[in-house]
Amino acid sequence: MSQTVRTGTKQVQRRSVLPWVVWLLMILAGVAWWLLYYSQWFVTTEITVLGTKRVPADQVAAVANGAISQPLIKVDLPAIKKDVEAIAEVQSATVERGWPHTVLVTVTERKPVAVALSHGSYVLIDNRGYAAGPKIKNAPKGFTVIEGVASTPGMTSAVAILQEIPQKWKIDSIGVSTQDSVVVHLKNGAEITFGSGENARQKVLVATALLDNKYKIIDVSAPDAPTVRKRQ
Repeated sequence: MSQTVRTGTKQVQRRSVLPWVVWLLMILAGVAWWLLYYSQWFVTTEITVLGTKRVPADQVAAVANGAISQPLIKVDLPAIKKDVEAIAEVQSATVERGWPHTVLVTVTERKPVAVALSHGSYVLIDNRGYAAGPKIKNAPKGFTVIEGVASTPGMTSAVAILQEIPQKWKIDSIGVSTQDSVVVHLKNGAEITFGSGENARQKVLVATALLDNKYKIIDVSAPDAPTVRKRQ
């Protein structure tokens, strides 16, 4: 009786490389963590400011100077953004990390469109009626003066109306005490009561037509039912 004998094949057991990969990733993560938080390779050494024209760049940079010598990864970007936007001339700001050593601050400035006059002090205001700078002693030339407080609903109404008034109107003064009490005085003696800044364009169109008809005392606070009279 014959018997066939087969040579056995030696099986090689393969060890998984997964544990080594995990260890390697952990080591790399540890090195990266140390580099970012404790090494001198990623420490903040510079504040770069972009977008400034009216506000000095040094003033903006000074707000973020607390970040100098801090690890860049630990710099509190939202806190810097909040402090920069507290500057009167700044409308908005973005703050970013510029690896490896820079905090980058980009600002959008408020654009003055008029001047608010309150208690003898002047303040430039933007197209929403917000203060666009610090208090100043004298009104800059070329800006309409609005008697009222900056950064209030009343000033917002006044600016909304001012921006719809055509250049042919020669404004003498604008007064506002509340959101619904905007009154425009023209150099020809006309007085136009607008009330609030709502429907400002329609109110200006109605007032223009009435001015063309030589009326001097005009109330367009309700533009669909204006009231008028000619000054005696």
